[in-house]
Amino acid sequence: MSTKIISPTFPHTKVKKQHAKGTAAQERLREMRWRRNRYHLVASQCKLSVDDEESYLHHILEAQSARSPISPSAQQTKMNLLHELAVDHGDTQAAGFRATLKDLTNLQALANWDAREDPNLGGMSTDKPVLEGTWITLSKPNFPGCLGQNSHGEYLYSLGRMAWDMFCPTDLVCSIQGSFNQIETIPLRERDELVDAVPKSLSKEIKAGDTVLRTYNIITAFTIEAKDENLGASCSNQNISFPIKGIMTSFGYCLPDPTQSNRLRVWFTGGSIECNDDFDLEHWKTVFGEAHQNRRKISSRARVTMAKVALGAHPPEECGGMDDDGTISFTLHRPMAAYVDVLYMDSNMRCAKSQQGTVYMFARIPN
Repeated sequence: MSTKIISPTFPHTKVKKQHAKGTAAQERLREMRWRRNRYHLVASQCKLSVDDEESYLHHILEAQSARSPISPSAQQTKMNLLHELAVDHGDTQAAGFRATLKDLTNLQALANWDAREDPNLGGMSTDKPVLEGTWITLSKPNFPGCLGQNSHGEYLYSLGRMAWDMFCPTDLVCSIQGSFNQIETIPLRERDELVDAVPKSLSKEIKAGDTVLRTYNIITAFTIEAKDENLGASCSNQNISFPIKGIMTSFGYCLPDPTQSNRLRVWFTGGSIECNDDFDLEHWKTVFGEAHQNRRKISSRARVTMAKVALGAHPPEECGGMDDDGTISFTLHRPMAAYVDVLYMDSNMRCAKSQQGTVYMFARIPN
């Protein structure tokens, strides 16, 4: 089995405090640049392949850890699972992947991990895996309406299908470089601020304060494709003279199920897109300017109306439009929760299954 990936330099997930240099605005700008660039960097260097056993990802997943040691047979099965995923180009529906995943979960049970335990509290065993951290998604993107692949083998989607038609122009064709799942425990002192962003069915648990509340953000590194006749003459990409990198964030949270130790109840409260590189900002602002945000197609208006009714959505034009730094945001004021089951997890790999039956595979990115 082999996977070819060059070892990236991944920054710490939390910016260390240091003496301020310049104004607070300049520090914030530097932090934003650092945060955006790391996702495209890591995504570009973490591509599944089957032609190099000395790859970075291979070493990550092969490494043993004192926190969640696994048997030699389970370790080999784990590497076989990665190989199957690479062979099938990230397709977790493939028969080979499903069969190997079943073998792995039979060999290595999740009996020693409980989502209801707070890793920040004393008493938690050090040999249990930890959900918190930044994970890169190894399985292929799961947005609806895939438009094929570009010349680099990256999957293509319209911007509208990537984000509930919240961002205009919705027909912009984008390639996906990588997707990350960022999970952190939310301190008790910050929980009260989030009560209004919780599904009504879960608000009592949040107010009681006796369950672990975590973030469940999905960060997607994407590129707006440059004009190409293969994208269609009427596509908005025909106005794009060169590729523009962006970051899309879906802001989510999760609570453990009170009766099932490996189940998380997940919901999302909004999202944003932002330009990745400052030198693309003016072009970005032209693409996503006010003229585009206020010009929705009938089908897009219908989907946004449905989101308003079902989820209390406020699209960007109701959230102040575009910020000076190019960030565009929307909010969901009546989010709905769905569950995700953790099928397998150790110190550096996680497999999960959504309520709809989709299986996702993740690798932990070291700090």
